[in-house]
Amino acid sequence: NFSGETYTLDETLEKMETLCTSHFFRANRQHLINRKAVLEVIQHFGRKHILKISVPYSEEIIISKEKAPALMEWLKTF
Repeated sequence: NFSGETYTLDETLEKMETLCTSHFFRANRQHLINRKAVLEVIQHFGRKHILKISVPYSEEIIISKEKAPALMEWLKTF
């Protein structure tokens, strides 16, 4: 259940990534994604992917072609 609340963190995303469990994936420089939030992965131009998530979010979450294989592997583990 995702309440839609937002939180301000004092830590960098890099630090948060090290603190989080394998249920989270570093999608790009701006986003750390919870596996339970992922609804769909859509192929995009240039072998990039876009994540559709279950919480309201106005920006597209783009996965680079370099990170796409790791994303697919991560999704298979759950």
